[in-house]
Amino acid sequence: MSVRIIVNDAQLSDGLMALQDRLVRLRPVFDDIGEALLTSTLARFTSESGPDGAKWAPLSRRYAKWKARKGRSKTILQLNGYLLGSLAYQASDTHLELGTTPKYSAIHQFGGISFSGQRVGHVRLKTNRKGDVVLNKRGLATFVENGSKLHAVRTYATGYHEVRQVARPFLGLSKADIETVRTILATYLEKG
Repeated sequence: MSVRIIVNDAQLSDGLMALQDRLVRLRPVFDDIGEALLTSTLARFTSESGPDGAKWAPLSRRYAKWKARKGRSKTILQLNGYLLGSLAYQASDTHLELGTTPKYSAIHQFGGISFSGQRVGHVRLKTNRKGDVVLNKRGLATFVENGSKLHAVRTYATGYHEVRQVARPFLGLSKADIETVRTILATYLEKG
């Protein structure tokens, strides 16, 4: 079943044609919505909360200490700024996508278990003049800094291990986002 409406009023007919044209070319409204949602999503990295308003889980003490020791930001989900910097939207006449490109973004959004690969490193151990490693009173080797003349370099490797990631959702629509989208759509449809 189809419906056909015949309008004899020129102004109304022009208005309906303009509305039909606007409903076919949706990229301008999708661009406006994309900008608004991108701004909202970026703000979540400042408030450290998800679309539902719930605060993200804090950093583990171990990771927070590591970040502090390395002089990194204490901010959650921001080590190098790649995740935050990769947020973008893409709009066309038929759809709008907002997201991020790093593969690891999904584990932050949904949580889960990731696997850390084997790592190889080197340590410098204190030695005597013969080159033997010097042990302390408890029978343990002593680490020395790079400039020490009496030291031996030992290589070590750690195996693969699981890392449990808590979900810290940053993508999604908040109640305020939904209202913003409604307002943008209403404004778009009201324009003649």
